[in-house]
Amino acid sequence: AQTVFNIGFVYLLEPGADSPDSDLLELHREFRDRVPGHWAHITGGRSEIGTVVPEPLEGRRPVRTTRPRDFVPRAPRHVH
Repeated sequence: AQTVFNIGFVYLLEPGADSPDSDLLELHREFRDRVPGHWAHITGGRSEIGTVVPEPLEGRRPVRTTRPRDFVPRAPRHVH
């Protein structure tokens, strides 16, 4: 079974916001930094979580930060 996980945390801005709230961004960082220790504790050390951002592969562009306005809404799907 997999015992090592790499996860990511996303901080979203509300529509119309020009920059993140510094207090909320700091809270987000603290949460991100504490999760691996908490995960190790609740799994009895049998599993690990990391929050490492991988380097882009040779010749590839790095992942870009997106903002909500970068997304185009899709038409709703109808389930029959």
